[in-house]
Amino acid sequence: MKPTRLNKTKYHKSYTPLSMRQTPVQRAEITTSKRMFSSLPYHFSFFILFLTLATCGYTIVTASADEICDAFLPMAEQGDADAQSILAICYESVSKDYVKAVYWYTKAAEQGVVHAQFWLGFWYSFYDEGPEDYVKAAYWFTKAAEQGDAEAQFWLGLFYDKGYGVRKDTIKAAYWFTLAAEQGHASAQGELGYYYSCCDEITRDYTKAVYWYTKAAEQGDARAQYNLGICYDKGYGVAKNKTKAIYWYTKAAEQGYADATKALRNIK
Repeated sequence: MKPTRLNKTKYHKSYTPLSMRQTPVQRAEITTSKRMFSSLPYHFSFFILFLTLATCGYTIVTASADEICDAFLPMAEQGDADAQSILAICYESVSKDYVKAVYWYTKAAEQGVVHAQFWLGFWYSFYDEGPEDYVKAAYWFTKAAEQGDAEAQFWLGLFYDKGYGVRKDTIKAAYWFTLAAEQGHASAQGELGYYYSCCDEITRDYTKAVYWYTKAAEQGDARAQYNLGICYDKGYGVAKNKTKAIYWYTKAAEQGYADATKALRNIK
């Protein structure tokens, strides 16, 4: 039995509207993360949207999709980065005009708006309606990651880990995973745990592996819970502790993690 990690080949294009995004807690395989704005609070952006519509004599009930989008057009055309990003959201989520959404997200991203840079990274990699251009995706994830966006740092780490759009580089992957993990990103913490326990290019350090598995497991990451159970079961980086092994296996199994269910049958 050895620690397991993210599926290396299967991706899901399950991108969701911004209103439904939240930090993911489990990674049975790589899935597109749901997130909130990192530079412009999403709910604040909708407050601006409602206020602007009211000023124009509309309500969210009476305004058409075009009217909602057009309310921000003058400010966006004048170069206001926030207006450009809000207008992009309108085209993405309200009118479903992805050509215009990409245009305005790009305008905002070029002015350094982090969530626009992140969105473009997804557009060029995992968005259902988008093209598949990992080079461009890596470019925009890098821009957002360099501004400290934890979600972008995590995905950039995965790009370096897999060699998508960039030369495969485990050291750079570990670097970006670490930056994201230090900000509390559960999936990045789980990946670091795997790196320190199983990655041939990184010096094995089971103590660090347990540390990062614990951080991720405490946030509800099922794979990390299972891997932490293995560490307590086998004595990797910690003293063997059957009670704790069962505890973490159970946590993972309760989330439907099949390997954890098997481990529980074997340990009892």
